[in-house]
Amino acid sequence: MNKDISLKDDLNQLLDFSKEKKTDWIVTDHYGLDESYIKIIKQNNFKVLTFDDTAQMHYFSDIVLNQNINANKLNISTEKNTKLLLGPKYALIRDELFRRNEKKKGKMLKIY
Repeated sequence: MNKDISLKDDLNQLLDFSKEKKTDWIVTDHYGLDESYIKIIKQNNFKVLTFDDTAQMHYFSDIVLNQNINANKLNISTEKNTKLLLGPKYALIRDELFRRNEKKKGKMLKIY
């Protein structure tokens, strides 16, 4: 999001770009967005995945992902068909971190 333009202009640019590129899904992950931003995206027939860690608004998203350890304890307001992906089992971790951990395990095995 460009800090020099309004949220409304940002949304209009996003919608124009997404329509031009024939996008199916839009991913939102920004503390500055409110529920009307997501609702307008949905009204334009896009699917929406929202990354959330605050549960401070109603989500019109198709999917809400909160990977925090206590996410399942939050009272997340959503549409009835919204899918919730909650907790660390949904954590997004770069592959190289897994490979690094495997290498460390391998080194430890060689020491013993």
